[in-house]
Amino acid sequence: MKKCGNCGAVQNDARAVCIDCGERLGRPMSDAEAAQHMSALDKAVEHMTDPSDDFAVPRRDKIMGALALVSIVVLCVLLCVIGVVEDRYQPEYPKGAALSASGTGAVFFSPGEGVTWVENPYIDEQQALEQASLTALCGVLMFAFAAFLMFFPRAVWYLDTSRIRRYISGELAPSRAWVVTHKVVQYVAFAVGWCCVIAVIWLIP
Repeated sequence: MKKCGNCGAVQNDARAVCIDCGERLGRPMSDAEAAQHMSALDKAVEHMTDPSDDFAVPRRDKIMGALALVSIVVLCVLLCVIGVVEDRYQPEYPKGAALSASGTGAVFFSPGEGVTWVENPYIDEQQALEQASLTALCGVLMFAFAAFLMFFPRAVWYLDTSRIRRYISGELAPSRAWVVTHKVVQYVAFAVGWCCVIAVIWLIP
């Protein structure tokens, strides 16, 4: 890239004169100068978003929203792991045994011994895996909810005010209480999601 010494316009190395002011261009910028220019350009673009805008998504929320999406993938992997582990804790009952509704065992009838109760040796592990599955699903919902709140605050505001918009003309602006409540809810949902991840890992036998 070449930078015009007269007007400051940055343009292609192939140009000999400035496309804006017609001044003759000098040598191309060095790698360090080009990197510094791109960094300044990125900062300028970032500041184009008004930080005072109630619907502006700060970098912290973008990072946390991305982590929420990654956490959803992690929980889906854990659900697959739970399915594999469940296959290891399936009791083998005698042929013809009737399973109990609670899953704690089975009733088996033999001509010589009569009715026999067969205990399920993996009942604790099966209950733990069931709780882990439900907790993982809860975590997926929490992370999805948190990501939606973090990435689309304007959409959340329109959903919250959709019922009263038909009666009010003009643009509605969120109050400070709404903004604070929105932030608190999204961070709580994110925290609950991570609690679910920890609980799932702890519950898997």
